[in-house]
Amino acid sequence: MTVCDLDEEAARVEMLQDALGCLGYHSVGTSDSEYALTWIDPERVRVLLSGIKMPGMDGLHVLAQAILRDQAMCSES
Repeated sequence: MTVCDLDEEAARVEMLQDALGCLGYHSVGTSDSEYALTWIDPERVRVLLSGIKMPGMDGLHVLAQAILRDQAMCSES
């Protein structure tokens, strides 16, 4: 399972990626909301960890967009 870690602070992204790696998870980390959304796919990322307050698209908006993408992709299958 791949986890996407999204946070505005690069140090937090790096810290969480290290922790996830120690737990045996592959992760993709970014501070870019749009880039994080490109990873939402049933074959790629099934878990999204996101900060709430971020510049541009906040975490709740990212979550809403991720759910919409996931539903659209699952209905295509």
